[in-house]
Amino acid sequence: MNPQETSELLAALMRQEELLKQLVASINKPKLGLHNDAGNCKIYCNRHNGFL
Repeated sequence: MNPQETSELLAALMRQEELLKQLVASINKPKLGLHNDAGNCKIYCNRHNGFL
C-alpha cells in the first residue's frame, strides 16, 4: 500500500467515525413532542364513576 492509498484510507475511516458518532448521538437524543417515531396513542376513559 502506497502513501496515497494509506492517506485515502485514513480519511475514509475518519469520515466513517464521524458519521457513526452522529448516528449514535441521533439515537441517544430524547424524542419529545411530535416526531417520526410517534406511534398510536390510546386514551382510556373510566366511566365507572359516571364521568369521563
